[in-house]
Formats: sequence, structure tokens, C-alpha cells
Amino acid sequence: MTKMEFRRKATLAVGVALAALAAPGLTWAQDTAPQDATSLDDVIVTAQRREQSLQEVPITVNVVTAETLEALAADDIGDMAVFVPGLSVSNTSPTQARYSIRGVATSDFGVGTDPAVGVYVDGVYAARSGAALLAFSDVARVEVLKGPQGTLFGRNSAAGAVSITTNKPSDEFEARLGLRLGEYDKRRLEGLVNLPINDAMALRVNALVNRRDGWLIDSATGEDYDREDNWAARAALRWDVTPRTQAILSWSHDEIDQDARPAIGVAPIPAAPGLPAFPSEPADYTNPFEKRVFNDVIDNHETRRLDEAVLTITHAFGNIDFTSLTSIRQFETENREDEDGTNRPDLYFDTNNREKNRSWYQEFRLAGETGAFNWVAGASYYSENAKQRSDTYAATDTINTILTNAAGAPLFSLADMILGMAGIPASTLGHSWREDMINEGDFDATAVFADVIWAASDRLNLTFGLRYTRDKKSFQWLNGRRIAPCSTIRRSTSC
Repeated sequence: MTKMEFRRKATLAVGVALAALAAPGLTWAQDTAPQDATSLDDVIVTAQRREQSLQEVPITVNVVTAETLEALAADDIGDMAVFVPGLSVSNTSPTQARYSIRGVATSDFGVGTDPAVGVYVDGVYAARSGAALLAFSDVARVEVLKGPQGTLFGRNSAAGAVSITTNKPSDEFEARLGLRLGEYDKRRLEGLVNLPINDAMALRVNALVNRRDGWLIDSATGEDYDREDNWAARAALRWDVTPRTQAILSWSHDEIDQDARPAIGVAPIPAAPGLPAFPSEPADYTNPFEKRVFNDVIDNHETRRLDEAVLTITHAFGNIDFTSLTSIRQFETENREDEDGTNRPDLYFDTNNREKNRSWYQEFRLAGETGAFNWVAGASYYSENAKQRSDTYAATDTINTILTNAAGAPLFSLADMILGMAGIPASTLGHSWREDMINEGDFDATAVFADVIWAASDRLNLTFGLRYTRDKKSFQWLNGRRIAPCSTIRRSTSC
């Protein structure tokens, strides 16, 4: 069985492709007049943890501006990944997103592993795939850095990094309200207010609501699948303490409440009590666009609640800029989804993944330019507590099918036959079967880093980088015994 999101993604891809033809913000497709054909817009990025012109950055980086995100109607990173060469994002499940840069990725989303692609929002590590896929809300730009970025970004960026920069409070009054409509009654409403309080303070608040009906319909129940009801909000307060000192305190909230991704089976299944062929033959796979959808998962849902507070303090010591970055983040996720793509009790199987995460990050950084040397140096500390519980739900009917396919021994059917012959009014079929994997980890990382760009000549720059990181990890897991909390696995129960 495979999980796929065909028609909706195809529709999105067509719409995004048409919008991209008019997108003015792609850095590799600038809109210039004929007399200015040799000039390029000066795009300022922070790919090397200090502000630089994109033309001066000696690493492979793609920049997607806010104008492009709007033209592409991108809700999150997954919707723009197709336009960034080498970047792949699986976003059909936002609490279990997977990132790949140039084919390098981590296949496991569990808390015991570290991703190969780091996602950073305003310089803060997003911590685990469960919170790395966030709704685009008042984003200034997205930078995709390819290749190892451990020298400056450090944690979990062996394949590369995705750096998201949001807009900061400004001295100009600004207000905006946008409405986006789409197929399946999609409604995305976003509002923004930037309010100067006085000469030294400004407040910026934005929020969005994203809702959509399901694009799949269960053929047995008529129920919609893949519905969305999500919202996010962010507030940032800027205070110019002195002409050389600035502090920005921000709070972000992101909440997801939607259907878990449905399973669509492609292997042909005969009518009950017939069983699908084992192993299945790829040549016999059916066209998923023509498949009828049958999902009988109990309590189907995918949820996430995330809160984060960030304090950024900057101070200029002459030609040297000092930055202090402090972040506190916590989130909880739950994702219970169908795994068999049928509504048959003898094939029933679903999983539920739950995570709870708390993290704290502190970084001190200095940056400056001394003669021919442009440099940055700093130290950081990261602490995280991550809990994960993965539950698998099945029935004794399912286990009976597995034993039949794997060993030709329908154990529970044989047990029921023996019980019937003995005149015992009982059955081993129709009972629930649950197994749990419980993980918890405490992770601490301390690092010092430095990066220097030496302008050896007008045509030659040399970059040197060094980083030392000390990781301390404590991890434990528990695989409990089978649990049977109720006597049936039908849709009407709460097993």
C-alpha cells in the first residue's frame, strides 16, 4: 500500500507553474529592461550569518523572495521546493516532513536521529521534522544553502540548510489583508499590521487562517479526507534602546488541525474473504487515479500546537556588530493515519505518532570587517528534551492474515476451529491488537565557531571556517507488550 496525494498536488503544480511565469522575485530570473541587460538587482542575504550581497556569497545558495512566494501561492516550503533545484520536501504530512538537498536526507523522523537538512527561522534551529514545516507568514525571503553548512549553522546541516527570514517591525505604518481562494473550498485569510509606537519602538502583528474541504471521498461512508483547519500568528516588538543597540522580542504560534494523509492502495484486492497476493506483483498495480478510496482508521487526525519566543539583541561596537539570540520553543504533535487503504477488518492497520518537544537556544555572535578580512565568530548552546510515542493498531484478524501470508498458518482461525469443536462459545478473532514504542531523549550541544573571508585580490576571495561542537545525548526507549483495550476493532469503537 502507498500513500499518495495525486489530484491535489497535480492541481497545485499546474497553478504554481503558471504563476511562476510572472514571478518577479526569483533570483535566477530577473526582470530587467533591455538597456539594463548587464545589471542585476542587489539581493541582500544572510547565508553566512552576516548581511552580504548575493553576488559576494561564495557558496551555492538559492533565494526565494516574498514576491515569489506570493506569486506561487506557496503555503509552506513544500509548495516552493519544486522551483529550487536540488531541494525536495515531502509535506503531505506536516508533522513528519522530510527534507532532501542534492539527494542527501535522513530517512527516519524519530527523535533518536538528526536530520541531514537543518531548517532555521530567523537564525533559530527549528528542532525536529515535527516543527520544521511551518506556514509561510510575513516571510521576507527563504534561502536554500546547498552542501555542508556546519561551520556557521552547525546543528544538523550536513546536506545543507533552509534559512527563513521574517519581516521585522519598521518605522512606517503598514496594514494588509489578503484572501486566497482555491479548489475544494480553500480559504486562506491573512492580515498584517505594522504600528510605529514612538521614535524608538514599533510593533508588528500578523495572523493567518487556512481552511479547505477534503479532496478525497470515502467510497463506503461518503466522508471527506484531507481536510485542513490551520492557523498561525506572530507578534514582534522592536525597541531601539540606543542608537547602537536594538532589541526585538517576538512570539510565534502555529496550530494544525487536519486529517492525516489517507492511504490509497494500488495492489488489487479480491472480495472478502479473499486475500491480496503475497508478495504483490508490481505489474498488477492499478492506476491510483482510478482507485476508490476506502479508509477505516479510527480517530483519523493530524494536529500540532507550537509556541516560540525569541529575543534578539544587537549592538554595534564601532565596526564590530554583536548579536545575542535567545529562543524558547515547545510543540506537541499527534498523527493517527490509515496504513492499509481498505475498510476490511482482516486487513486493518493504522499508526499513531505523538511527539512532545521543548528546546532552548542561546547564541552570542560577533561580526566585522578588518582590512581585507570579513569575519564572524561566536558561541552557542542548545538544549532539547524530546518525547515520542509510536503506536500501531491492528486486530487479531490482521495478525491472522499476516501469519497466513508469511507462514501459511492462520493461527487464530485454527484456534477458533478448535474452540468450536470443543463447544466453547468464544472467538480469538475480532479483538484489538496494539503495540507501543516509547522514546525519550535529552540532547545538549555546545559550540564555538569562526568564519573568515579573505579578499586576497579584486578577483579572488578565500574562505576559512572552523567549528568545534560538543554533543551530549541521553536516549531511552521502551517497547511494551501487546495491549488489547477492547474486544473489537470496528469503526464504532474507541480502541
